Amino acid sequence: MPQNAARRLLWRAPLIAVAAIAGLLANAQSGVAANPQPTITLLSPVGNVVIKPTQTMTVFRWRIDWPTAPTESFTVSVQWSVDPTFRLGSYTSENRTCRPTEPSCYTSEDTNGVTLDKTLYWRVTVHSYETPDVVKAGSYKFTVAPDRVKPRVKALSGQAARGSDALFRVRVSDDRRQVRARATVAYRGRTVLTGAMSYVPVAWGTPLEFWSKRPLSRALPSGIYTFCVTVWDRAGNSAKSCAPYRVR
Repeated sequence: MPQNAARRLLWRAPLIAVAAIAGLLANAQSGVAANPQPTITLLSPVGNVVIKPTQTMTVFRWRIDWPTAPTESFTVSVQWSVDPTFRLGSYTSENRTCRPTEPSCYTSEDTNGVTLDKTLYWRVTVHSYETPDVVKAGSYKFTVAPDRVKPRVKALSGQAARGSDALFRVRVSDDRRQVRARATVAYRGRTVLTGAMSYVPVAWGTPLEFWSKRPLSRALPSGIYTFCVTVWDRAGNSAKSCAPYRVR
């Protein structure tokens, strides 16, 4: 090999090594800055508990702590499954995208998609371009208690004049705080009015109200009618109450 060629190789080799080391350092530094790993803490339900949902909805709560503030949007997913390994296709999830200016935008979820009287597992994951490997929180086991409690219902007496709109009121409460209702108004066993209400939040101190769609017909006889209401909770438990209602 000519002497000049050997001299050129000896000079170039150190430059290549320096460049490679500089690249590795740059990648390492950028990885630290661009890959903040959040810590996810599951808050509730935790500890293999039996929970009683509110309004038939299971409430998941968690906390996400970022050691370095995120600079990219990220996705948070809460997942629940009958399978503790969360195999693909075994779990249901709710997802939300958070902006970097709102790193705690999604830390709770109320869902009615959880099967009652089943043992399930839940977890939370975070994913973004900055955290290409999904960050998972350890899962907890929980059981949703079945609903076997009937709603409480009391139809209230009232009165209305023929040719006027009629108001019918009923008190309702339920341990899961949601019911649907069906009302009837009958005169001497013959139903003259019906009404229905889809699932609504209820509280005993705030009566539900049914209004007639139009003024009561003047052809209706005056006298005492029977106002009845049947209510159902989401588990199918039902209760019924009737009260007299005067039409003038």
